[in-house]
Amino acid sequence: MLLLGLTPMLIGALILTGCGGTRRETGTGPVGCGGVVSGATFSVSYGERSRSNALSSALSGRFVITNGAPGGGNVTVNFNRNSTLAAHTETYNLPSVSTSATAGALTLYASADQAGSTVGTASATLALTCNSVQLSSFTIAQAISSVTVAPATVTVGGPTAQLTFAAKDAHSNTVVVTPGSATFAGVGTAATVSKDGIVTPVSGGTITVTATVDGVTSAAATITVNPAVTTGTAYKVVDLGASALIPAYSIIGPTEMGRRLNNAGKCVIYNLADSHFYVVDANNPSSRTMLTGSNDQSQIFAIGDSGAVLGVEFTVGGGYWNAPYSAFNVLDTHVGQPYAINASGAAVATGSNGPIYYSSLTAKPQTMSYLPTSTNAVLPRDINASGLIVGWTTTDTTPTRGMGLYYTNSSATPSVLNVPAGDNDYYATSCNDSGMIVGYYSTQYGPQALMWATPGSTATGLGPFMPFGVNNNGVIVGSTITNYATAGTGAWVYTAAKGGKLLYDLCDSSRAGWNFTTAVSINNTGLIFGQGTLNGNEHTFVAIPNP
Repeated sequence: MLLLGLTPMLIGALILTGCGGTRRETGTGPVGCGGVVSGATFSVSYGERSRSNALSSALSGRFVITNGAPGGGNVTVNFNRNSTLAAHTETYNLPSVSTSATAGALTLYASADQAGSTVGTASATLALTCNSVQLSSFTIAQAISSVTVAPATVTVGGPTAQLTFAAKDAHSNTVVVTPGSATFAGVGTAATVSKDGIVTPVSGGTITVTATVDGVTSAAATITVNPAVTTGTAYKVVDLGASALIPAYSIIGPTEMGRRLNNAGKCVIYNLADSHFYVVDANNPSSRTMLTGSNDQSQIFAIGDSGAVLGVEFTVGGGYWNAPYSAFNVLDTHVGQPYAINASGAAVATGSNGPIYYSSLTAKPQTMSYLPTSTNAVLPRDINASGLIVGWTTTDTTPTRGMGLYYTNSSATPSVLNVPAGDNDYYATSCNDSGMIVGYYSTQYGPQALMWATPGSTATGLGPFMPFGVNNNGVIVGSTITNYATAGTGAWVYTAAKGGKLLYDLCDSSRAGWNFTTAVSINNTGLIFGQGTLNGNEHTFVAIPNP
């Protein structure tokens, strides 16, 4: 509920309780004011929110009194909600207001400083004299009319899982509000649910969960709960030492990496002790070779089955190292970032005149096509054994949106991947040799995974995680948000048979002390490469399937 009150002494109150409705209030003001009412305040009553760094649903507002300025023009007051979590009322000061004012209007916004979606409005006919104030013809309009818990059903495979929600108006258009705008409530003994939507398993079973935004409560969603696993059996964890995927201040991240683990079990790590990159054998972690010349400004993207490592050296450009990794070889002066290499050694890269294809690392570059409808840059993210290339470009619209695409081969014109209606900001991140493509679409609540069984098929949603790699058995790895309030993530493993689970819950006792934050690559033997912390310190790891 939102309440708007105006008081020189006691002028009146506007109560916003939902869509539509009218209310009339009268009161008395100061006598003999000379046509100007001074010292007035107004109050806004806010509903409860679920976290301190986000507001429920209104973060700010604007109150305008038409013809309210004594010298002519409108009186406008902008205001922001404070950080109090509980439902409360805040009072704001008005400047002097002319008794000739005729109307007042309140607009509430989903972001601070009068930005973001409009989440509520109120207007009233306003009549002021030195002796009285009247508010009449009061119309209330609340933007949000329905709320759903997203996803409607999840399986909680780890210590916690973060639920999300979607808010829509009466026309089924999404109203973008901050995550903390909703308060969640759960019924059942299988798990506890915080107001912020964090589900903590207690035992196996189901619970029902609702989310409430601005007084609108969703239908109950069923959450299937798996108890926290005490001893996993699927994988054993191999520690690769104090290392990371990239330097702390690198401009690239997992979404820009290709396959950092090859089918021979070789992966590339950034060693924190000496600030160099190394090729490490996951089956024998003490066997490692430094990439000569690499440092904390290097960008490493992929390693091929031959052992060739693709990357960018500062001031030099895109290129590669071949075993024994004693020298960096420049690909071409027009190459930006070489992202991916397939089993036969063909590679793809960004370039100054379009994406670039190499039939081998020593071959001449071939410039690939843009989309016929756009000349925006294409990021070629992966290439499979048959030459299928997947990646994304961006739209020409404002705001800019991602658009996943694929090339059946390096000479083909790219095609846009098919997605369900409404998924208008989406990306392709990896593919396997059978043509399965994985990617995600962006939402205000975090990434939602997508899978295309074939390049021309329509995507299937896989749940709230960001996939980075898929192997020839269809096993997908990536990361999922485990706590929105702290931006915590967990390494995620998805299979069609068992759905998605935290990697931690699939590992045996070798997981002790680990927090797996992301899994970036999986090879065709099932090895998973990623990053996390071991006893609170940054380490990389390989998870090896148990026999």
